[in-house]
Amino acid sequence: MVSRCVMLVAVMAMVGLAMSSCPNVPWGEHGKPYFTDQKFPSRPLTEASTYCQNCGMQLCTLAQMQEAYINGFRSQQWGMFEKLGYDTSAFACGKYVARKECYVVLNSPGAKPTGIIPVTPRVGSVVNAWCCGK
Repeated sequence: MVSRCVMLVAVMAMVGLAMSSCPNVPWGEHGKPYFTDQKFPSRPLTEASTYCQNCGMQLCTLAQMQEAYINGFRSQQWGMFEKLGYDTSAFACGKYVARKECYVVLNSPGAKPTGIIPVTPRVGSVVNAWCCGK
């Protein structure tokens, strides 16, 4: 019984720490992704995902990062998102177009794909994460 109580207190403390470091303004109110202050192991995505969930968010999808970019959000900070083994940032692809490391979208059916934001398979072992609204 004592060990269960100790475990429960430890879990509550970890959740409290995660919650205390959450952004003050929910993602939906300011319309942009949140780049965590904390770094998390990039394999698996469990810790980063749990952090985002504890803050009422989720690990960003590329579609959410692209939407934020299209709506004027810019950041050259690289962080992991919901795809294991990749990281992304919210700035124009630039040199990444030549490497074919852009998240591409079709502007209209049959149109040529346009590079929007970079996405690379070179994520570090411990990195920050992008959290977005659900």
